[in-house]
Amino acid sequence: MIPDEISGSSVSRNLFIDFDLYTDGDEEFKKELIDSMIDNLVEMQQVLQEASRRNDTKFFQEVCHKIKPTLEMLADVELLDTVGKLKTAVTDPASGAQLNRICKGIVQSLKQA
Repeated sequence: MIPDEISGSSVSRNLFIDFDLYTDGDEEFKKELIDSMIDNLVEMQQVLQEASRRNDTKFFQEVCHKIKPTLEMLADVELLDTVGKLKTAVTDPASGAQLNRICKGIVQSLKQA
C-alpha cells in the first residue's frame, strides 16, 4: 500500500533512466522493473517515517543499501543527495519533506513511463 505521502496526484518528474538498457525493449519486463522501483521507493518512504520516529539512522541506511540498484538506475542527483543527507540526519524534517516531494514526482513519472 502506498503511503499518503506518495499517493495521489503530483507533478511528474524527469526520469534519467533509459529503460531499454535494462529491458532490451521487453515491455513486460519494463513493467515489472517499474513496479519494483515503485515498491522500493515506497518502502524507503515507510522506513524513513519509522526511522525518523525512532531516530534510527542505521534502519534507514539498511533500506537504502537494499534498494541501491533502484537509486542508481534512477540516477536522479537530487534524490541521491537527499538520501545521502538523511543517512546521517534521519530526523531532519526539511530533508524528509524534500525526499517525499522527489519520490512523489518519480512515482508519478514511473506510472506514466
